[in-house]
Amino acid sequence: MHQFHTAHRSMNLITLRLRLRPFHSADINATYLSWLNDLEVTRFSNQRFIEHTADSCAVYLSHFERSGNNFLLIEKTQDQRPIGTATVYRKSQHGTAEIGLLIGERRCWGQGYGREAWQAVLEALLAEEGMRKVTGGTAHPNRAMVRIMEQSGMELESVRVDQELIEGNLVDLLYYARFAEPAA
Repeated sequence: MHQFHTAHRSMNLITLRLRLRPFHSADINATYLSWLNDLEVTRFSNQRFIEHTADSCAVYLSHFERSGNNFLLIEKTQDQRPIGTATVYRKSQHGTAEIGLLIGERRCWGQGYGREAWQAVLEALLAEEGMRKVTGGTAHPNRAMVRIMEQSGMELESVRVDQELIEGNLVDLLYYARFAEPAA
């Protein structure tokens, strides 16, 4: 039987080029809001339907307090410049977690930062006691996110055909998963 604790788990992760740390209310600033309100950044996300304000972001952040979930700021270690966010939603009773990722700084696109952040979060989750499976999903046209999940060893688990409309086109939603290695 799997046991999984529901208490809040703080995540602080360091990679070769990145630091992922808890997102704080002070991180709700003009840069962060510009990412969320940039239709190119949120092109494949349902965030594109929301007008984000400091108040709406504070409410969102408050949902993570004592939830067992994580909202992380992704910073470049070289200059501590924020470039994106990651979310972790755990279902403790099932030993599962889902990762979300946003690289908001367009200047950082195509440089492997998303894959580096995703891999760090994925590996940390798979190492947690009681974690048996980590998932993530994206719209089919989001080829960068599909590559990130596939390169991290996740396998396509399901497809929701014609699930959403993006730019007037019906698109499939793809769901990927990776299981923890069984205990020896």
